[in-house]
Order: sequence, then structure tokens, then C-alpha cells
Amino acid sequence: MVKIFCFVLLFYLCSQNIAVTKEQQAEILVFSLSPKKVRKPKGILKIRVSTFSEIEEIKIKNNPLKIPKNRTVILLNYPYNLLSGENVFDVYVKTTVGETTETINIIYESQEYLKKSKLGDPFQLISIFGLTRSDNINKVSDDNTKTGTQANSYIFAPTYRFDLLNDSSVFLKGILLADQYQDKSFEAKQILFKQVGLEWNQRQSWIGPINFFMGVNEVGIRDIPDSNTPRDSLSKRYKRVSKDQIYKLQAKYKQGKDTNWSWYFERKNKSVEGSIDNSGFSHALFGGYQTSMMAIKTSFGLTLEDVNLKSNLDDTQIIKNNIKVDVPLPPVKFVAGLNYSMMENKIENPKSDIRKKIQNQSLSLGLNYPLTTWCLIGVNQKHEIQSSNAADNQYKVNTTQFQVILIY
Repeated sequence: MVKIFCFVLLFYLCSQNIAVTKEQQAEILVFSLSPKKVRKPKGILKIRVSTFSEIEEIKIKNNPLKIPKNRTVILLNYPYNLLSGENVFDVYVKTTVGETTETINIIYESQEYLKKSKLGDPFQLISIFGLTRSDNINKVSDDNTKTGTQANSYIFAPTYRFDLLNDSSVFLKGILLADQYQDKSFEAKQILFKQVGLEWNQRQSWIGPINFFMGVNEVGIRDIPDSNTPRDSLSKRYKRVSKDQIYKLQAKYKQGKDTNWSWYFERKNKSVEGSIDNSGFSHALFGGYQTSMMAIKTSFGLTLEDVNLKSNLDDTQIIKNNIKVDVPLPPVKFVAGLNYSMMENKIENPKSDIRKKIQNQSLSLGLNYPLTTWCLIGVNQKHEIQSSNAADNQYKVNTTQFQVILIY
């Protein structure tokens, strides 16, 4: 019984002490009359201190200030010399009744700070975790039995930036993509894709920002059972299928506030494992246009690609075009896309006496919802149709995809 009484008494005294402390702090008001962001390092921090009781002591950054006696309102002019970025001023005020400490922040927007703020942190990691449902995983024609399945996908895209001069940087970039089918019978279709490369970025030129990228792609496929073919460089459970060297030059031109033109030229040195005939090189030229009207962003793109392999039978010409529309419907963003491509062999196949032609078109509709500034959720529905003068290249497939995107 005595223990319970002591506990209740102690709780009461503590609660009374907390209440008094809060009242003491509440009767002291400290606020800044200066702007939170400045463009010059030297200046005056103007502070107003208002209390209900006599002010006895004021310190700024632990430095005592001389103050008049018998005052309840004081205006302070504290000279400062700021460092680049955020500067913190702790203001301590003591009265005859209580005391408090308030923090005032001032940001010096130096050229160095503005540059870093615009470019962001040097390291960035984008992680995408997806769940995909396909109703025709084998991509067979309507005359055949279609099989549906689900797969998990994982994408990691790290980037590290090295700033060289005021308007140029070098990026170390990487991409890792892997998928995993929930149905073990499709395990042999699992792909492991990797890309690593260096990109030089010139932010200012007479035609706008210019990027030059060179890197290496490697594709591996799950090997069941394990064979003696060369293994993937990351996982020995996969056999290496292909390895490409990539060289890409791209630029962007800003026309007005809401309009951009972009283009790139890309060369790939293609190496297919175990097939010299399918190795070779390709060239691609892309042109794009993007404009905004009433917050609705519309993008158009056209790509011309020429593929030249050791075997002339597989040399192809490819045309791709796409249209994408982004419509913000707060708090979500609606995205619609239409893609079309046509691939045609350059010469006839002597076995079939036809020059194979494949046309592919897809329509996608999606919604993106930002949970936070670093986490987004996306849902996308895609309908794809492929037709060809070769019977084994025709199919229809519907794909539903759910993604969680984390940006670090």
C-alpha cells in the first residue's frame, strides 16, 4: 500500500513539473524577422523575443548578449557570416519564470549550394519490385492453347556522379534485372540482364545538354539442366546468351518553357554466344518531341535501326514509333502509351522464299501514385498484338503489372 502511495505521489509531482515547464516555455516567444534564404554570406539576423515576465538572459549560438533590464520585449540585431548551405542559430532565452531554446535556420544559397541542390546527391539507387501476370507466356497464336502465369521482377539501377567542372559530370551507371516465375515449369525462361557503363554529361552547349555513354550489356538465361556453355558472369546458374558493347551520343534542345526536342545515335557491337552468324553490329537513330499543355505532357518518338550480322539472312531494318500521354489527376498520374514497330529482313530467306516482316503494336494504360517523395506505386495494363508473314511469329498477349518503386 505504501509503495502504491509513493508511486502515485511521484507521478503527480512529475506531471506537475512537466506542466509548469510547458507553461514556462509557452510564455516565451522567439521568432525571426529575417528571410530564411539569402544570397549573401554577411548580414544581420533580426530576432524578436517576447515574454510575459522579465527577460534575464539571452544567448545566440551559446554567446551571451547584452540586454536592457526590466524588459519583456526585445528586438535583436545579430551580425552573421554564413557558410554555404544551411546555418543553424540556437537562441536561448531565460526569464524570471522559465527558460527555452529555439532554433532558427538560414540558408545561404551560394553558387556551390545551388549547384548541389539542382544536381542532387551524387549517389542514387532506384529499386523496382514488380508482379506481372501474363495470359500468354509462350506467345502462341490464337490457334494454340495459351498458358497464363505470374512472375516476380527485380530491377536495381545505381548511379554515382563525379562532378568535373561547373557544367559537366561523369556518371558511373549500372542496371541489374532479374525475374522469377512462380510456376517452376517456366524456370528455364528466367532472364538475368546486366549493364554497366560510364556516361559523360555536358549540361550546357549550343544545342543544349549532351550525353555520351559507353558500356556493356550481358544477358543470361536460366540453364536447366546445367550445360557446358559459358556461364553468366554474375550467377553460374545462368548461361551467357549475349554480350553487347554500347556507344551512345544523345542531346536535348529546349524550345520554350514546355517544349523539348531530343535525339540520340547508338551503336552496338553484338556478340551472341555460340553463334558467330548472329553476331555483328547495329546502328540506331532516335528523334523525340515533348510538349505540355495545361499540365498534360505528350511525348512522341521515332527510332530507325539497322542491324548487320555475320549472316546476311538475319540482317534487318527496324522502325519504331511511340506516343505517350501523362495526365496528372492528383493525387495520382494517369499514363497512356501507344507503341508500334516494324521489322523487315533485308533479303529473302532461300528456304521459304519470303522476306520476313514482323509488325508489333501495343496499348498500355497505367496509374502512378506517390506514397512519399521516395516511394511510388504503379499499376499498368498492356495489350500487345504481333502479326507476321511467318506463322510462328503471330500472337496476342495481355499483361497486368503492379510495381513498387523506391528512390534512394
